[in-house]
Amino acid sequence: MGRPLIYDILDRPASTCVIAICSATWLYIQQRNVGYSDVGLSYESVISQGQYWRFITSAFSHISFLHLVFNMSALWSLGVVESFNDYNLGTAYYIQYTTILVLLSGLMVLGMYHVLITRAKLEYYRRVTAVGYSCVVFGWMTILAVRQPSLKLNLFGLLSLPISLAPFESLIFTSIIVPQASFLGHLAGILVGYLIGWGVVQGMTIYWAATLTFWIALGFVWSLSRTTSFQLPYLEVDSVADLDMPSVGAAPSSTSTSWSGASRTLQGSNLV
Repeated sequence: MGRPLIYDILDRPASTCVIAICSATWLYIQQRNVGYSDVGLSYESVISQGQYWRFITSAFSHISFLHLVFNMSALWSLGVVESFNDYNLGTAYYIQYTTILVLLSGLMVLGMYHVLITRAKLEYYRRVTAVGYSCVVFGWMTILAVRQPSLKLNLFGLLSLPISLAPFESLIFTSIIVPQASFLGHLAGILVGYLIGWGVVQGMTIYWAATLTFWIALGFVWSLSRTTSFQLPYLEVDSVADLDMPSVGAAPSSTSTSWSGASRTLQGSNLV
């Protein structure tokens, strides 16, 4: 008999929580018929409309069940980092740098879009919408490739990849089975992972992780209340939307977003 699942869950508490959050979010999205444009990250929605809450919703949202299964399977395997207390890793390290990966990978994706829009004049990238936890998954693959290159990554219990090659092998594999996969989103996760693995981004502590999480949560609530019709109890934020601004994509003309009756079109959308 194999090892009981409960022991693996106890060894990976943070990974288990993330998997539960992503799975519950997927169920909510299916039940409410929420679409890519409602929760995804795009240059137009964040930079032009100030919907900064999308940094969080895009990371933990999955529209496709296959996309969810792939990301959560990889995340479960990568959760082994939580048991590496002897290598200056462990659960605290995992939580601290997951926070960094979520934030920096989103910023890097928008930075890439900005360069493509302003330098290469590719206006298409203003409306490309990305969703999924892949940025963080690819980031952790890369961190382990640098810190523990002898490990292997198991996917679905069927495919075993050397962790040193896993980021780029998974990039190819994902592009084949999920044609809408975002190359730039995965690349952003890999680049941030190298910055962390090589020690360029370092010095994160529980205190700074908690402080950063607090400000992220505060910004999330403020932005959500300011730019959407989603109502939060005991919180009222005066709208500063420009009613003369033309509508872009799926967003209403007032730059507010409603999460009911959303379209699920794949056009202009990437899975990350």
